[in-house]
Amino acid sequence: MLVDLPDEILSATSFGPGNEVMSMLMGLTDSRPDGRGLGIERVEVGVYVARTFNFNYLLTGHGIRIDEYPFDREMFDREMTFHDKMEAMRAQMADPTQPNESYGVCDYPTQVVEKFSALTTSPRSFVVACAPVTKAGNPPSGGWRWHKWGEYIGTQEPQCEYIFDEPVIERVYTFSILEILP
Repeated sequence: MLVDLPDEILSATSFGPGNEVMSMLMGLTDSRPDGRGLGIERVEVGVYVARTFNFNYLLTGHGIRIDEYPFDREMFDREMTFHDKMEAMRAQMADPTQPNESYGVCDYPTQVVEKFSALTTSPRSFVVACAPVTKAGNPPSGGWRWHKWGEYIGTQEPQCEYIFDEPVIERVYTFSILEILP
């Protein structure tokens, strides 16, 4: 199931105690239009947009335990043979409602939930963290490249290696699926 984060995360002004250097290096302490926080916006239950690719550090820095999906340790019995484990993994990867990776690229934040509906039906707790990537926000040389960010689940058709060179695409989002642990 998708879960909401505590309000203090949405108004966070740093990556948390011990992560002050990360906050300074990322230049995010004043990234919200009102000058407060890291610019985290709740799109819907469990789906967030932030001006950082390092949402995992934000959560762990504020004491929230996470793990990346779909690496489910509970899926395998300790006594399973290697062959049985591989078959269980193949079955999970063949299910189109389950993501095969914990990260990727989408056209809009809720597209992740639309594509991977298992995130809403699982008894486990998840959040989807997205970061916008814009053509206008990239340099003409050496900017954001598609292949480094995981599977593209969107409907646009990338034509170039760098988003800056795309003739039509103006904005996409990177996403991370994070499991919130008890």
